[in-house]
Amino acid sequence: MQVIKKRRRVAFSQEKLFNLVNNTECYSAFIPYCSAGRVIRLDGNIKIAELEFSAMGITYAVRTENHLRPNEEIKVNLVSGPLKRLEGSWFFRAIDKNTTLVELEFSVEFASGVIGSIAAPIIRQVVAGLVDDFCNYANRIYNEH
Repeated sequence: MQVIKKRRRVAFSQEKLFNLVNNTECYSAFIPYCSAGRVIRLDGNIKIAELEFSAMGITYAVRTENHLRPNEEIKVNLVSGPLKRLEGSWFFRAIDKNTTLVELEFSVEFASGVIGSIAAPIIRQVVAGLVDDFCNYANRIYNEH
């Protein structure tokens, strides 16, 4: 099992950053190998989301159940995909009204088999770079408006 913890201070509000991370449909715009993101179901503060990844001629999906605490936390648990386990949280802690500490804490365990062995290095790279990828995307999106 791999544990990934990242944190970064970002010059945007807690609400803006929460909304950006919670916008599953935009993930393909900035996450490596992500070819699509979609919401399968939204029921109050529980969202079933799916990310599709394509690499080396293989496409696979990772489906998660996300428990939302608006502007504060997104707790992620694996529903299906080429992983044995994926769980963790995004935390959004306001430093002031325009600065937020974004924290990511994920535990990932990779499944065995062909798809698992192909997916493992890709998912490892994606999860390790998530905070930086989101922060860079936030800079592009919010500094244009």
